[in-house]
Amino acid sequence: MKKILSLIMAILMAFSVFTVAASAEDATEPTPETPAAPVECTHNWSKWTIDQENTCTEQGIKYRECTLCNKIETALIAASHTYGDLATVEPTCTTTGYTGRACKVCGYIEVVPNTTIIPAKGHTYGNWTETIAPTCVSAGSKERTCSVCNDVEKVPVAALGHKYVATVVAPDYDKDGYTLHKCSRCTDEYKDSTTPKLKGKLESFELGGTITVDTETPYTIDVNKCAVLKGDAKITTKTFKSSDEKVVTVDDKGVLTGKGLGTAKITVTVTDQYGNTKEDTLDVRVNFSIFDWFKFIGTLIVSAITIVLGGLDFSSLGQLFEGVIPEK
Repeated sequence: MKKILSLIMAILMAFSVFTVAASAEDATEPTPETPAAPVECTHNWSKWTIDQENTCTEQGIKYRECTLCNKIETALIAASHTYGDLATVEPTCTTTGYTGRACKVCGYIEVVPNTTIIPAKGHTYGNWTETIAPTCVSAGSKERTCSVCNDVEKVPVAALGHKYVATVVAPDYDKDGYTLHKCSRCTDEYKDSTTPKLKGKLESFELGGTITVDTETPYTIDVNKCAVLKGDAKITTKTFKSSDEKVVTVDDKGVLTGKGLGTAKITVTVTDQYGNTKEDTLDVRVNFSIFDWFKFIGTLIVSAITIVLGGLDFSSLGQLFEGVIPEK
């Protein structure tokens, strides 16, 4: 313990000696003199040098240097226009007229205050000319030109849009029906309002051309044998018409009855349950039946006897056939 205390005392004594020595060294160092005040330069400036040229709208920069102390001084150069002579400018289609002067560099106009400003005249356009024709789906364009300054005004022309025309296509046995909408200006089209195809169809109807009948034996037209039917189609309506009922008549069941010697046309119209209609004609020739011939011969004999007995004038011989040969 005593050794430790002795060591601490020795350290403190050494530190005290070092501090005293340092203080003595500082006390012997000489004190510096106070500097003299600087003498102010009476500048001898050089000529100004342009560092950056000014423009009509932006400032420039210039500088100069003292030949004695080399000090550099800078200054700004004001922006300025270089105007031409004063003049009166007439108005145009788009610009006003004025009295003033224009900058030769940038074209800026300085108008003289309190002078009359003449409004711009405006364009004098001609008629519109179509440059691109519009279509149903794409826009076109047109333009017109000013007769004074030749300015061209161009404007778009809106697309026309489709102009649809509707056509109803009826269904048949083979395909569905629909409404077709077709544009009258272009080839665009679409379909809607679809109706299902028919379950059956009256495909065709043919009577066969020509037949021969007599006045005693009726003939029946079988329309079902003359028709070609598809699917579940069947004839639901039939009509018959004779072109000359003095030759042959026909009833609503298709029964032909000869009335007199000659030829007539029978027109038959048939319709199925789906509205499909077909029509055909049949030439009918009417001849005498055996009964007609016997009746005719008997009438001739009776007439001959009457002539022989003087009861009939030969000038009336035509009466022999009256009531025997049917009129056409």
